[in-house]
Amino acid sequence: MSTPDSPTWAAPNDVEEFKRQYEVDAADLFNNIAVLVQRIRLERDTSRTQLAATNETIDNLEEQVTRLNLDLNVARAAPAPTVSVPIAAAPPPTTVPAFRSEKFPDPEKFDGTHTKLPGFISWIE
Repeated sequence: MSTPDSPTWAAPNDVEEFKRQYEVDAADLFNNIAVLVQRIRLERDTSRTQLAATNETIDNLEEQVTRLNLDLNVARAAPAPTVSVPIAAAPPPTTVPAFRSEKFPDPEKFDGTHTKLPGFISWIE
């Protein structure tokens, strides 16, 4: 349905001018009113369609927010997942030779006796 082009209309400044403008031929007044009513209906219908689409979008977004909140609450309530962290294997023990040099053999292990401490220290120096 197409709306006819509205005739050029000079709006009256006051009621008296309005009466004079349409007193002779009221048909122009009714035609102008009909065109205005058609425009108002078209704009009303367009606005209703846009409003319905907007409401549907809002409903969809509210549903998505509700689902995300539920997922978040479930995630918060679930125990933290256990993550296995690989532990590096300890390096194999290094073998220490019985002595490091034939000229300077390793000293005997100090057993903690205080009387043997001066001799142990002098042997290390």
